[in-house]
Amino acid sequence: MLLYYFTSLRHGLSAIQEERLKVSRFDQLNDLYDHVGIFVNNENDLHAREELRSQVLAQEGLLCMSKTYQEPLLWGHYADNHRGMCLIFSVPESGDWWDVEYVPKRPKVRDFGIHSFRDLSKEQIHTIARTKFKNWSYEQEMRRLIFLDEYDFADDIHFQRFDYQMRLKGALFGARCGISDRQLQALLAHDESLKYAFVMPREGSYRVGVSKHKTAEKVIPEGRRLRADLGGNIKFDKGRSVKIGKNYRMTI
Repeated sequence: MLLYYFTSLRHGLSAIQEERLKVSRFDQLNDLYDHVGIFVNNENDLHAREELRSQVLAQEGLLCMSKTYQEPLLWGHYADNHRGMCLIFSVPESGDWWDVEYVPKRPKVRDFGIHSFRDLSKEQIHTIARTKFKNWSYEQEMRRLIFLDEYDFADDIHFQRFDYQMRLKGALFGARCGISDRQLQALLAHDESLKYAFVMPREGSYRVGVSKHKTAEKVIPEGRRLRADLGGNIKFDKGRSVKIGKNYRMTI
């Protein structure tokens, strides 16, 4: 399965060079109701909810990616107004990534058949943590919880190294991306297994698609160009399926 990580050009190039991604913190997400966003209306439940949020904030962060690169809102909101880029990762079908569920109403304690926040099970808390308001559904988001291990004290940021749960395959550059020829050539030389392409607005629909013309114009060699089918789906060589650990398989 392919997932897409939207970011600015500078941060995207840095991620490829350092082979790591910034871990998002729950108190910095753009959805104020994100994570343990259940509605409570009494003092005991409010206190219990804030206790849990504080515990999670101190121990865990998350990585957020999308199942699509074709949504223009994602490029506008998360890729520096189309000036950024989108990293493409191959992830196991059965791994640490989970879908976000989009709902029309904010969940309440009684929706789970209980009377207080402290009675929520771990499974129910996990369900709440992956629930967002339906207006965010354009993101088609998948998430991975990350323990806060690797800390960059210079920038006060936590990172997650690329691993078997997210294998970098290549990247897309936004319609307004101003990557220089020098940067592009250095990027191509950095890892010859990665493939790249530029995207542009598609004619006939409000979607973003791979631009063969712009990709060729930017002197990306034929064998290093990303390609898409008529539906806009990115295509890679199927490669070889290998077993990783007890329950995971990945194509290499």
